[in-house]
Amino acid sequence: MAILELVDTTVLGDVERVSDTEGVEEEALTESVQVERTPPSGSELKKLNAEGWRRTINEPLIDWGRDPSQLEDEGIDPPSRAIVTLALQFAMFLRDQNVAPPDRAIPNGDGGIVFKRTMGDILEIIEVAKDASIEIVAFHGSEITSKQKFQ
Repeated sequence: MAILELVDTTVLGDVERVSDTEGVEEEALTESVQVERTPPSGSELKKLNAEGWRRTINEPLIDWGRDPSQLEDEGIDPPSRAIVTLALQFAMFLRDQNVAPPDRAIPNGDGGIVFKRTMGDILEIIEVAKDASIEIVAFHGSEITSKQKFQ
């Protein structure tokens, strides 16, 4: 199967169709066909993004808010309830702005929370630090492409 490529708003890829193979030369076995995949529409994308944020909010963040001490067992400084609340509020703000959800939310080890999202060779990190500052950093490969800090 060929690598899918993004072309404007449509994803195109090659797919091989294999027929019954007995007595047929290998070259004649496959037929290349073009498959078109359309990305989700605006409302579908918004639902997908909201569902991703719901998982991020409901699974780790609410659990940590109820019992931050559960992270102490892992040998890290857990986020306080105030930091968890700030991270929840920021996550809900991003959800409401239809920002794509993170791949995961993890404690940063120093009393804060980090949201990470990767898209190919792009990495976005949002850190809600122990001091209640929020830092957003984007990388393309190993190069920082943008960095913002909010106090």
